[in-house]
Amino acid sequence: MYTTRIQIANYGPIERLDITFPFDGERPKPLVLVGPNGSGKSIVLSHIVNGLLAAQQRAYPQSPEVESGKVYKLRSPQYIAPGKKFSFARVDFKEKLWTAELQLDKRKQDYEKPPEGVIDTDVRALWKRMADTDTSHIHSGGFDNKFQVEGLFTRNCILFLPPDRFEDPAWLNEANLHSKASHMDLRHMEGHTERKIINYSPLSDNQNWLFGLAYDFSVFERQSVLLPVVVDRQSKGTVNVPVSIDIPGHARRLYDTVLSIVRQVIAREDDVRLGIGPRHNRTVSLVSGDRTLVPNIFQLSGGEVSLLNLFLSILRDYDLTGNQFTQAENVSGIVVVDEIDLHLNVRHQREILPQLIKMFPKIQFIVTSHSPLFVLGPKQAHNQMANGRFPAIKLEA
Repeated sequence: MYTTRIQIANYGPIERLDITFPFDGERPKPLVLVGPNGSGKSIVLSHIVNGLLAAQQRAYPQSPEVESGKVYKLRSPQYIAPGKKFSFARVDFKEKLWTAELQLDKRKQDYEKPPEGVIDTDVRALWKRMADTDTSHIHSGGFDNKFQVEGLFTRNCILFLPPDRFEDPAWLNEANLHSKASHMDLRHMEGHTERKIINYSPLSDNQNWLFGLAYDFSVFERQSVLLPVVVDRQSKGTVNVPVSIDIPGHARRLYDTVLSIVRQVIAREDDVRLGIGPRHNRTVSLVSGDRTLVPNIFQLSGGEVSLLNLFLSILRDYDLTGNQFTQAENVSGIVVVDEIDLHLNVRHQREILPQLIKMFPKIQFIVTSHSPLFVLGPKQAHNQMANGRFPAIKLEA
């Protein structure tokens, strides 16, 4: 599931916007929206999220994050650009799905004729669908086949990380300092999903997922075999010694990818691994050799947590689709991040974040950023860059 185009007219600071999303063959290129505060970057993302939520409402009517027929971004005449009579937005997805909305500054019946600008096909079609007493209308196309839409969710990672995401640091919040991992409680019902598109503070969910991952890896993908060991060379006497052997599988592949992400985030190339505390103190820690580096992942810095949350959430969401994980480069979907450089220092922005994005070439990253270091990033950090930088759209205030 990929976004292919977004059109916006007369919405807040955006007078006219029409973006066709870049692809390298079948693979999506990351798209970065840049511009000063108040230029409308978050507004663009909100309309994409509206489309994703509309698809979720159709696929999982029993557990929508936003009530069916509603949207993530408030619809109001107050968001119509000054001096204009209407605002319009439409988002198209690759699977011939689309969602569009039209907002008028008064009821449709109060117009003698359509306001100037309601001329192109997309806007006129919404105008015709509106009831005379309505001031706004939202409509989605291509969503009639519930199983087709649900199939898109079961094959893809779909995430949005808003700008007000925040994890209380361990030193501020004693509950986080002593936060313990537990098994995920997943309910399997028709029309219901435990997956969430909008992720504000996902570290607790990621911690529980890591615990489940380590459990599956240890219990189901590790077996004990008896190996004969010679104890008396003269008599050639032997004893059978139990030895654990790892069986490469779904959980092990995920676990190894998690460790690759962790090592990049904390800038260590040694044998860093996850540690799981004992039954009465089930914290998730980072360990190297026989030394504990971080007793609890909630004790990581804000920037480290921000990066871990983003990329662990991608793995966790894809894992919850039920697909077998093979490698990060086969994970597909849409990940929308507002202020992707939040809490990140210079090195994280310029080097580590582009490298982590590179691990997921089939994910369509649609993000906003205030960091020229991230946008310009080193050319070698990403094989989908154009002229040494991420494809970027600049919005003017």
